[in-house]
Amino acid sequence: MRHLLPAVLLLSPVCSAQIPVGFPVAVPASDPGQITLEVRVLTAPDAQIERLKTNNLIRTPELADTPQLPEVDSQTLRKQGGIQLVSATRAVRQAMPVFVNVLDDGAVRGLLQQVSQDADSDVLMAPKVMVNEGQPGTVQIGSEQPFVVEVNPVDGELKPRVEYQHAGMKVSFRAASEADGCKLDVALQLTDVDGRVTHAAGPEGAFIQVPVVQANEFSLSALIAEGRTLAVTGVPVKRTVKVESGVPILQKVPHVSKLFKNSSVGSEVRDTIILITPRQQR
Repeated sequence: MRHLLPAVLLLSPVCSAQIPVGFPVAVPASDPGQITLEVRVLTAPDAQIERLKTNNLIRTPELADTPQLPEVDSQTLRKQGGIQLVSATRAVRQAMPVFVNVLDDGAVRGLLQQVSQDADSDVLMAPKVMVNEGQPGTVQIGSEQPFVVEVNPVDGELKPRVEYQHAGMKVSFRAASEADGCKLDVALQLTDVDGRVTHAAGPEGAFIQVPVVQANEFSLSALIAEGRTLAVTGVPVKRTVKVESGVPILQKVPHVSKLFKNSSVGSEVRDTIILITPRQQR
């Protein structure tokens, strides 16, 4: 693939307020040096996925397994009655091999054109963010799903406490100009709420809900030349699809087709291509 160029990177992947697609998010400027970062998450034709996997730099990282100490101040603990549960999770951690390429603008345009012409492919998310050089930033796209996480007696009644679990994409980043392009640090997480487990919580039928979350994450550092895009392939995402079945031929006849076909909503897991493009603002 002639558009592929070498990348200098360190990769460490581990195996979610809504923002419209393409909506620019500006971080207030205190330094004239700014960088625009565009992140596009897309599904693509299988041939394109396999092509990027064939012409690649593949990385499989070591798993980080050191637990983190909580940081809760004494004032917060007093408000919580002396105890604050910070985390309690159960997970199977698996290293996720991903495929990394660097594409020029022409290759990106060609890829996006093929995606637009394929009925089974789509650009799922595409935030564009402007940040000050060397300053960290975060952007997230998706939805917040409510869960009853606690039930407490208040004035003789049981009052639920609701928290929200994000489902979608979160990206943290830092970028700085270099003589040969842009130094980019990125951590990206794709999450999906795959269900909820209900537990009894005291008398009178009270209950709490525990979200079941699937997450795919990667972090990387890269030096990217101006006009180049980092392409990360192999991060899976689950998406909703419409499934139709019925009587051949008759299910496509106008006016009577509804009598001969069934429609349902299902889900499928697809590999994504994540395009990350930094551009220096001069």
